[in-house]
Amino acid sequence: MPSPQGPHPATALPAPDHDQLAEQLCAALAQGHQIPAYQVALGDHTVVSLWYGLTARCAGGRIWWTYWRGNRAVLTFAWSPVTAAARLAQLYAAAVRPADSVLDQPPSTELAGPPQWSMEAAAAQHLAARERP
Repeated sequence: MPSPQGPHPATALPAPDHDQLAEQLCAALAQGHQIPAYQVALGDHTVVSLWYGLTARCAGGRIWWTYWRGNRAVLTFAWSPVTAAARLAQLYAAAVRPADSVLDQPPSTELAGPPQWSMEAAAAQHLAARERP
């Protein structure tokens, strides 16, 4: 009679090796979404890097990553490399070309004085551009 808690650990399918899972994720990203990614083995898990600040980790048969929604971090995971690739592709698209990209803004028609660059001025400009509708 089967156990009410599911299959016995000895009969359960083994989790894929984390390097193998990372390879499958990289292949799903490349083939299904044309996203270049590379992997780095770190002993107990493997990291797949898609973009600056966008990485996924593979271990224990799972793929997990963290992303920002507003001002809070969201931790999420997937069991399947194909599912993870589809979800990561959406985050990749937002990271590569954010909605408030400087490229989406019309060029300024204001004439400025001599160019003077400072970190404070650049930060203020960036914040002002983000607040525009």
